Amino acid sequence: MAEALRGRRNRLLFLIDIAVPRDIDPQAGEIDNVFLYNIDHLQEVVDANKEGRRNEALKAEEIIAEEIAAFEQWFNALEVVPTIVALREKWRRSPKGSWSDPLPG
Repeated sequence: MAEALRGRRNRLLFLIDIAVPRDIDPQAGEIDNVFLYNIDHLQEVVDANKEGRRNEALKAEEIIAEEIAAFEQWFNALEVVPTIVALREKWRRSPKGSWSDPLPG
């Protein structure tokens, strides 16, 4: 391994050993500029990525729930729009000052 590195002028060497049993001696990972990864390392990366995606999915679900609530509030408010429009129109058509007195009640 050291000889191979000399031929590479000590550039970094990444080795991935996915064989079971292992094909590359674990001691190779202790050589300077050699990075040895095996199937267990890859599984750790996969597990970490899954956990990260799971956390992001939970955040997305919270955002969706908030947006649904906001939409429902907006949508339900649409029911009062015709009443508000009718009141505004009635006020515009009424004589000036007739609405200045408090409502009877």
